[in-house]
Amino acid sequence: MATLINLSNATPAAAGGGQNVLWQSDASSPTNVSAYINFANLVVPILINISSTGTGLSILNPTAATGFAAQTNSPTIVIGGQYWTSSASASDTWTVQDIMSNTGGGSPAISTLQITHSGASVGNISLTGVNQVSLPATVVSTLTSSGNIHTSNASFDGSVYTVTSVANHSGSLTTYTGTFGPTINPVVGMFITVAGFTNGANNGRFQVQSSNNTTCTVYNGGGVSETHAATATLDNPYAVNSVWQLLGNGSSGFNISGVSYNLNAAITSYPNSVNLAVESEGNATDTGYFRILTSGATGYHGFEIGSIIDGTGASPIQLQMGVFGGFTGIIIPQPIVATGGGNQSSYPLVIQSSYWTGAASAANSWSIQDVLGTGSNPTTTLTIQQAGTSGAVDVNIISPLTANTLTVGSATPTGTGSQISFGTTTATTANAGANGDVPAQVVGYLTIDIGGTKRKIPYYAT
Repeated sequence: MATLINLSNATPAAAGGGQNVLWQSDASSPTNVSAYINFANLVVPILINISSTGTGLSILNPTAATGFAAQTNSPTIVIGGQYWTSSASASDTWTVQDIMSNTGGGSPAISTLQITHSGASVGNISLTGVNQVSLPATVVSTLTSSGNIHTSNASFDGSVYTVTSVANHSGSLTTYTGTFGPTINPVVGMFITVAGFTNGANNGRFQVQSSNNTTCTVYNGGGVSETHAATATLDNPYAVNSVWQLLGNGSSGFNISGVSYNLNAAITSYPNSVNLAVESEGNATDTGYFRILTSGATGYHGFEIGSIIDGTGASPIQLQMGVFGGFTGIIIPQPIVATGGGNQSSYPLVIQSSYWTGAASAANSWSIQDVLGTGSNPTTTLTIQQAGTSGAVDVNIISPLTANTLTVGSATPTGTGSQISFGTTTATTANAGANGDVPAQVVGYLTIDIGGTKRKIPYYAT
């Protein structure tokens, strides 16, 4: 016997808060039956509109707000992927939602586009192919007057990497092999401290030239090939997406020598150990940067400008102002450590002027450099050198000189060319020259060097 079916608009009720459809039929033979939804009585928490024109895709919350305290947020859009934790697959998600709020329970209503990330330890937002991001004047005004801009504080200072081997150095560079990622790789210009190798030349604190997930190349001119368990520690503070604040338009609280000053515009970095850095990258290996450091861990406090140029095999060059490496002042450090293979002289400090050649302008310069000799405990020579004009070259020390004295504390060096050298070497006798006998009643003779030949100047008792 056939079973009768009753198409009901209400029974049984739709499950899970759903809505029953409405049935209808006509008088044709056979009878046509269809179902429809009465949108006038439909309660839907999410409304999705897809249109080929106008807004395209819309995901809306159709529930009407009934007051400042009863506003409705948008539905949450979730996109996600899967990442590897080093042992298993895990979910990584980004959510986007329009969050409605108010000021103290009243007007005006505030809309916040909230973007949230969870999963992988580092989340970045990349705007590829975007030439400009424009903000309305009201937003810019809010930021410059009192606004805060915050990102997640993911600090990686003290990160320890596993190192398994090191290759022979190539010029001033040495490459270490191990695990240097994928969470964060040592960054160009940062310093790592390598420890654990048997050969001491492979251990030390070195500046990073480049790195990837498996190798890290540093400025170490003495690296020796070795396979051994070791570590590399990122020993100066570094943060990806640090928390920072934009201040401006009369913000106060900037103290210099105990006096509080107002600021027209400033960026404050939190915490203090995080570097505030600006980098200009020319290509994959060459970079220029400046940064401000305040680190209790390393004792570095001040301003640093750096230039790392690898295309020509040159070494990183830095200018530091503040407290660095136990020195206070203006410092031009030599980042390449000395090894048994050679000492590293300082970079020159150069001052430059312009002179007229008779046909065009040209540069004249003076440089000061600490030049080291070879071997252990080498000689050190403070070299002052001029280049440029072919006119007379003089060094003029304008009085008063401290205590009106000039003190030389080493033996007379050997000069070359047109050099005249003198030191503390003295003698009690001298040989007569072609122009007469040696002078009488002298106390002694000061030994000098003229172009590589030793000479003696007599001096008398007072």
